[in-house]
Amino acid sequence: MKLSKEQAAISQLCDAIELFCNGKYVSAITLAAASEEVLAQLVNIHSKKTGIPYSTAEDTEAAMFYRFKDFLGIRNYHAYRNKIKNELKHHGDLGNKDFLTGNFKQIALNHIAGSIVNYKTIYNKLTNEKKITEFCLEIGLS
Repeated sequence: MKLSKEQAAISQLCDAIELFCNGKYVSAITLAAASEEVLAQLVNIHSKKTGIPYSTAEDTEAAMFYRFKDFLGIRNYHAYRNKIKNELKHHGDLGNKDFLTGNFKQIALNHIAGSIVNYKTIYNKLTNEKKITEFCLEIGLS
């Protein structure tokens, strides 16, 4: 079997949506985040090819949060946004927590939406994958 990175990212996104819809948010986080990261790299490649500075979903969110960082008390948005995802992927050092606390449903949704937005940034449209388009209709993402 041979897949492009984009095809793999779309496959991961479809699986993440399936897991999300079945209430398996923790697994949805890791798959959606992996998809989002690959598509973010493709956004950066697209920017270099076209000479147009496109932002990834995470960078756009970070720019919005930066304006309210003092009010929100969030100094490093990227670390804040990816904290649970990174703790799910790596145990870390001895000082790392043995238990995770967070709104796993919302975190999964953030990474799923980020992946979709990154895809749309490159192609200016949604993918033709039925699972993704139906999910977008369901949550109101166009």
